[in-house]
Amino acid sequence: MGESKIDQILCSTFINITEHVAGVRFTQTDDHPADGEHYVIKSEMKGNLMGDIAFFFPKSFADKIVETAKIELDDISYEDILKEYVNILFGRMLSCASNFLGKYARFSPPEVTLSKDPEVEIVNGFYTEKKSYCFNSDSGNVYFRASYTIK
Repeated sequence: MGESKIDQILCSTFINITEHVAGVRFTQTDDHPADGEHYVIKSEMKGNLMGDIAFFFPKSFADKIVETAKIELDDISYEDILKEYVNILFGRMLSCASNFLGKYARFSPPEVTLSKDPEVEIVNGFYTEKKSYCFNSDSGNVYFRASYTIK
């Protein structure tokens, strides 16, 4: 029920919110992130849309998010700015998905880590839908993965 529309909602929300918040424009690509250290931000979806969602992006992309926040790093940490971006992003994603489904969904507080593995395992259980996407921008490639089941 509506899984392909959910995928469209997740992708279009990611593109629209990131363009609005950070001025970053994306094109979808089959590429994967370049080698090297990347930030991984992941969260668990709960309610009627259960699953895991994660973003894997280079420091250049993270720098763009932090730069456009226009907040002094003395007042808040680099990782907290990234978490706030993801709170906005995930909140909008799940709000749009919930409105489409007519069902309740929420997410856990995002975790921020550094990793060299773009194939980070995010699946904590069995989910009927498992999707991954890569988007290219001037600030680097962003790898996005979602695994979910609609109740």
